[in-house]
Amino acid sequence: MDFHENQDDCTCGIFEQLKAGKVISILLKNTAVPIQLTFQTFDKNSGCISGFLRDGRVFVVSCDCVAGVFLSPVPPLACRVLAYVTNTGDNTVSVVDTATNTTIDTISVGEFPVFVALTPNGRRAYVTNLNSNTVSVIDTLTNNVIQTINVPSPSGVAVTPDGTTAYVTNVNDGTLTEINTLTNTITNVFPVGNLASTPVNIAISPDGLTAYVTDQTQGTLSIVDLVTTTQTVLTLGNTPPAGAFGVAVTPDGTEVYVTNSFEGTVSAVNTTTLNEIIIPVGLVPGTSFPFGVAITPDGTSAYVVNLSDPSVSVIDTALKIETTIITSPLLDVSANIAITPDGRIGYVTNNQAGSNTVSIIDITTNTVIGNVTVGLEPFGIAIGTVCPNQL
Repeated sequence: MDFHENQDDCTCGIFEQLKAGKVISILLKNTAVPIQLTFQTFDKNSGCISGFLRDGRVFVVSCDCVAGVFLSPVPPLACRVLAYVTNTGDNTVSVVDTATNTTIDTISVGEFPVFVALTPNGRRAYVTNLNSNTVSVIDTLTNNVIQTINVPSPSGVAVTPDGTTAYVTNVNDGTLTEINTLTNTITNVFPVGNLASTPVNIAISPDGLTAYVTDQTQGTLSIVDLVTTTQTVLTLGNTPPAGAFGVAVTPDGTEVYVTNSFEGTVSAVNTTTLNEIIIPVGLVPGTSFPFGVAITPDGTSAYVVNLSDPSVSVIDTALKIETTIITSPLLDVSANIAITPDGRIGYVTNNQAGSNTVSIIDITTNTVIGNVTVGLEPFGIAIGTVCPNQL
C-alpha cells in the first residue's frame, strides 16, 4: 500500500525502514494536506523524524504527530495568489482569488479590522482589530482564525522577510509590539516616535533590520533599528504636520515612500542619506488626501491611492514625478492598494460607507478594469502566494 495510516506504532515502524534520501509525503494529525519531504533520519528513542522540505529547510516532527505516510510523493496542489481584505464595516476578512477575481472565503475576526500582513511563505495572515485590541492569526490553508493575540490599539502590521516576527503599531500607546510568529506570543513592546506619538502604519526593509513607522498626527517617519530599537524620527512634508500615513519600501531597500495625506504629497526618502524629495499627487494639488501606497515588484513605480479625488497616482521612482493619474467611476473613497507578485495587477480597497468592492487595476495599461465584491467597507489589503503542500 502506498498510504499507511497511523495505527499503534505502525507509522513509527515505517520510518525505521526508510533510507535517507527517500522522497515521501506525510500527513500530520488534524491537517488535510500532505507535506512532501526528503527523509533523513528517525530516532527511535525520541520518536523524532527529520528531513528536508522542497525549499531546503530542515523539518523535524515526532512520529506521534503523523497521521499517515505516502511512500511516494503526493503531487503538489497548485499554488494560488490570494488577496486578504479587511472589512471595517462587518468585522470580516475577505479572501480573493486573484486568478478568477472572486471572493472565495469570508473570515470573521475582531472589531474594526484595519490592516493585514502575510508571512512571506503565505501560510499565515495577521489582522489588526483596532476596537477589539487584538490581532487575529489566520491559517491561510483553512482560512480559520487559529489564535487571537491581545495587543493594545493595534493598527499597522508588517512581517519580517524571514517570516519569524510580526511588528504591530499601537496607535494609542505610542509603541510597537513584537510578535514571534512561531509561537504567536509577544516578545517585546517598545516606544516609537516622538513623545505622545500615534504610530499608524509600518513597513520593514528587505533585510529585515529596519522598520519604517508613520505617525499621521505628528506627520513623522520613525526609522527604527529592530536589533537595538534605537530610532531616528523625521518630520516630513512641506508644511508639518503633513499627515504621514501610507508607507512602502522599494525592493532594493534604498528608498521609502510615505503619503502625506494632509497636504496632498508623497515623500521619497533615501534610506542612507535620509534626503527627502516631495512629490505632489492627485487631481487637485493639496486636496487629494493620498493614503495607501504600494511599489511594483521591479521597483520602477509607486502607486498612490488618493482618497479624496478619488484616483490613483503613478510615480516614476527614478524621475520622482507623478506620470499618470488613474480615474474611474469604480473608485469610491479608495483607501489602500496591493500589487500582485508578478506586478501585473493592483487591487484598491473602496472604503466609502456602504461600499463592498475592491477595484482592479491593470498595471500595464494603468486602467481600472473591474471590481470584486467583498465585505462591507474594505480598508486594508495584502497579497501573497499560498502553496498548500509547503510549510
